[in-house]
Amino acid sequence: MKVKDEYKGYADIYQPSKTPKELMEDWYFFMEKNIPLRTLCIRDYEEEGIDWKQIAIEKVFSLTHNHFHTMEKAHQLLLGLIPNLEDALSTIFSMMDIDLEIILYHGLGNAAGWAEQIDETYYILLGIEKIVELGWDTTSKLQDLIVHECAHIVHEITRGSSLTPESLLFADQWIFHLYVEGFATYCEDMMNGRMKSSKDWYEKCVASEKELKKLFSQMLFDEDVQIQRFFGDWDKVLNLNEAGYFLGYRVIQEMMKEFSFTEIMRLGLNYIREYVNQYLR
Repeated sequence: MKVKDEYKGYADIYQPSKTPKELMEDWYFFMEKNIPLRTLCIRDYEEEGIDWKQIAIEKVFSLTHNHFHTMEKAHQLLLGLIPNLEDALSTIFSMMDIDLEIILYHGLGNAAGWAEQIDETYYILLGIEKIVELGWDTTSKLQDLIVHECAHIVHEITRGSSLTPESLLFADQWIFHLYVEGFATYCEDMMNGRMKSSKDWYEKCVASEKELKKLFSQMLFDEDVQIQRFFGDWDKVLNLNEAGYFLGYRVIQEMMKEFSFTEIMRLGLNYIREYVNQYLR
């Protein structure tokens, strides 16, 4: 498992006297060294019709001065933590034959972790600025984050197809997404699990579970595009971020009563739909 450190180069050019706009411009020119990654960060917003520069200035680089010291600490923590995870990940996922590379970088607040395949290589992209924004700069949360992204890669390889199918109708698209994120969140239990690493979040989700289920079901029925808030962190549901990850986790817990780990990764849409709808009732 290789580690490519794109964050250090950006940190080296950071200047505390600069404005958020100037920091964004520095980031843009620095990322000439990795245009595919820069394009990925920008396209993530453009595909949703969002002005990436406005987001960068108002929600990302406006935090840089206050967060820089913590980002430096999170960066060093990851560099020390990742080599010690390789044996555990190989045991959990039998990943010895997967060509996997982890990239540490400063993004545009897109995600703490992304799993991507480029050519024949699988990448886990770890956004230091987002990790710090979410308060995930602890050993247990970072371990769970890496396991979560590895789970996506193993899941996709095992299914033999994309985890983001484009041909599904609205309800099936979000039911499938609930299943995918639920599976990866369930895999976090193999390391720490959110009951331990994110105890407050988990307990609040449990307390609001009935309301969350009802709201998710209603949004599915209404084909309400705001359902995406269940999987984000800037727009919360019942004052909870990533509530959809919790609901999906609960669905996988039910599936584990009947299916093996590998069988769950290969379930057809009909079974997934049945289990999700049964849980949401």
